[in-house]
Amino acid sequence: MLGTGPDGLPRLTIWCKDPKAHLAMFMTSNDEAVLRFNDKRGMSRVFLGMTPAGSPFLTLLGENGKVIWSAP
Repeated sequence: MLGTGPDGLPRLTIWCKDPKAHLAMFMTSNDEAVLRFNDKRGMSRVFLGMTPAGSPFLTLLGENGKVIWSAP
């Protein structure tokens, strides 16, 4: 689904058979471009993005939603 998020910023969401979003691509209010992957429960597990300055970032979250690894 192509649209805007609650903040009015552009968002592309891809859904699977169940009603939970599994992939979303969006811009943050800080002008970061983000790709978010959710697990089958709808919990965010991976964030891959780029800052406005062009620096990449990657964050991995465990099943409990806490960060288990990130770079930088």
